[in-house]
Amino acid sequence: MLQKMLKNPDKAAARVHNTLTDIIVDIARRTGEKNVLLTGGCFQNKVLLESAVKKLTQSGKRPFWHHRLPPNDGGITPDSAHVLGTLRMGTDPATSVADVDGRAHDVPNLFLPWSGLFVTSAGVNPTGTIWALAYRTAEAITRDHGHHTAQNVAPAGARREHSHA
Repeated sequence: MLQKMLKNPDKAAARVHNTLTDIIVDIARRTGEKNVLLTGGCFQNKVLLESAVKKLTQSGKRPFWHHRLPPNDGGITPDSAHVLGTLRMGTDPATSVADVDGRAHDVPNLFLPWSGLFVTSAGVNPTGTIWALAYRTAEAITRDHGHHTAQNVAPAGARREHSHA
């Protein structure tokens, strides 16, 4: 099969495009949605995009695709970013802005659970780490303000003492 494809690469490419387009139309049909958004780096391929738009339209669907920005990562909202390393996390207020829980050293009750606490870019999407920082900060707020969670609920009748160090 591979040898046959290599002998006629144009025909093989057309077959790939047609198969992908048929899959797109089939999925759109199965969802029952009228509007179909074509986005992602694969739609930089003009042949695939034009084929998908044509077949979706012929099947009664209303396709939408990028016109002003590219469909790949180059088209990420221009004002959207994970700003990294703009704050320093640490134990010394002289050399850091926030402690390890994201609590600002100099402003009471100000918590900074965001990517600014990163030292630098990790080279991957930081969303998971941002969630972890937010979770740790939420736990610190809960501890600081005595809210009850499953982990810190006092037994019935117990007296809770709070220290505000």
